[in-house]
Amino acid sequence: MNPINLKRLEADRKKGTTIEIDFCKLMQSFNCFTYRFQKGYDKVAVLEKDSEYIILPDIWVIPPDDEDFFCEVKSKYPSRHGAYGLEEYRVSSLLKIVTITKKKVLYVIYDTTDKTWYWQNLSTLENMAYRRFWSQTYVDGSVKRLPVHYYQKKWFNPIKGNGKLIIPK
Repeated sequence: MNPINLKRLEADRKKGTTIEIDFCKLMQSFNCFTYRFQKGYDKVAVLEKDSEYIILPDIWVIPPDDEDFFCEVKSKYPSRHGAYGLEEYRVSSLLKIVTITKKKVLYVIYDTTDKTWYWQNLSTLENMAYRRFWSQTYVDGSVKRLPVHYYQKKWFNPIKGNGKLIIPK
């Protein structure tokens, strides 16, 4: 695993924007509408109430004949243990979005090793035997050690099959 490097922060953010745009194009190819919450922001977009700030997911997806849902989209390679990580503070915010909106949040991965899109319902992942480790991550432009939830790659499903979207329940 590559160590976190602040010099790569801008390139990593640019890669994140590119992968979000690519995901939106993929969803639109299945006649879905998409909205990128982070578009045009240099900081994370949040939902506010009083003094509480809840981080919004990356994308809102509205399929033509199914319920709408939210997606947290990342470009990653699996860890040496075959897992994808997501910072605990993001997991917490995303699960609050589920509670507030009564809509599912899917954790979406573009796997850079096999060049495949995967996704799974975050609530489903949280109910599985995920691992929690302290890892280095970017937060507000600096590197910090924070708890990260790791979900096994085998728990994720391909986004499409037989030319159709396969949306997790």
